[in-house]
Amino acid sequence: MRLVTEAPEAFDFIVSPTNTTNTTGGTAGCAVAGRLAENPKLSTLVIEAGIGNPGSVAAITTPARAFELRGGRHDWCYKTGMIDREEYTRVEKPNTRGKVLGGSSCLNYYTWIPGSKGTFDDWEAFGGRSGTGRVAGNIFTRYVGSDALGFPLSSSLLDSAPATYLDDPKVYKQELKYIGADGPVKVSHSNLLPETAEFRAAL
Repeated sequence: MRLVTEAPEAFDFIVSPTNTTNTTGGTAGCAVAGRLAENPKLSTLVIEAGIGNPGSVAAITTPARAFELRGGRHDWCYKTGMIDREEYTRVEKPNTRGKVLGGSSCLNYYTWIPGSKGTFDDWEAFGGRSGTGRVAGNIFTRYVGSDALGFPLSSSLLDSAPATYLDDPKVYKQELKYIGADGPVKVSHSNLLPETAEFRAAL
């Protein structure tokens, strides 16, 4: 990362929250800023309320320790209102959201969940192309599978996917490789414990 000792007087783009969005230095904001930064002629400013060096926090870089971050300085400490249907009483539960450069992706145990076809189809109402979910489904076949799509998967879509799927031991279904072949996000499975081999075989 290039170290900037003196900020420029103006920026081509500023990634910051507005009255209608909460795009800052979180997961989506960093994705937007990363794409903009691919053009060396543009300058981009990312505004983030949390720390800018999540890599130095052991609880963030160690997935199994993510539970330690709830309610702490790296969490916005939001609450989600839920309804107990039997008594119709309001119950509040923690809704962990990352207050850190990288956003909630720093507090989610390093899990990766692709969007669904229905979600991408909803984009059409906001100016997206008709059949957006069809294209997204082509990329994210983790849930629907290539047979369910009804059209072949092309290498060009694999190359434009946001992730790179890694399965060096070739243990999992080959269909999962369509998560992506050359994206910036590396996606892999947790290491399998030899001690649980018999349990997995019995499933």
